[in-house]
Amino acid sequence: MIERYPERPPGEDRGRIVLDTPGMRANVVEITGVARTPGGFLSADTMSILTQPVCTTPCVVDLPRGRHEFIFTSATDDSRTSAETIDLQAKPLVLKHAVGREVPHPWLKLGGYTSLIIGLTTAAISIPVFAGGQRSDGTHAEPNPAGGFVALGIGTAFTVLGGVLLSLGRTEMQPGATTTWTFERPSERPAIPATPTMESTRFRESSSQEARALARSSAEP
Repeated sequence: MIERYPERPPGEDRGRIVLDTPGMRANVVEITGVARTPGGFLSADTMSILTQPVCTTPCVVDLPRGRHEFIFTSATDDSRTSAETIDLQAKPLVLKHAVGREVPHPWLKLGGYTSLIIGLTTAAISIPVFAGGQRSDGTHAEPNPAGGFVALGIGTAFTVLGGVLLSLGRTEMQPGATTTWTFERPSERPAIPATPTMESTRFRESSSQEARALARSSAEP
């Protein structure tokens, strides 16, 4: 529930927006720009996202009219984050945002990288086994095609397994979803029903992966 609601309408060239994240409190920041830091002789330029805090939901804020891009992050769970862009005009706006989620699979990733290392190493060992050559003790090793094929087969199997595990271990993105509607008077205190019934409703999926990257970039000094 919104603890304080402005009694006066927003100022000239400003709009009012009510931000709500059902089922949780979320910290909201607005993306204000992008900063570019020149790289060194061997490093590329780096880009960072500039943000400014807006509020913690549920809340009501007055902002300049026009386009605004917000990042919503759960106040208790950093894996719950997603972004939304809105066009704020004179008519007050209510925005309900179901925050997205990132579901990582670290053990699958670890298994994938381990399998890749084993597979590539074993495949590389098959080359001298095929060709033979000088041993470290000075003796000569005869070519061993059978052993080479065995090593190559094992290496290939582990490499394929590693690729499959890395594919399955990708972070699962559950995108956020937004509903917006307007109300007539800036001084009116709008209700926020579980199912919107007001004049305009809009749903938009947003990329929580992108939002996560933006949030991490904004946290860098």
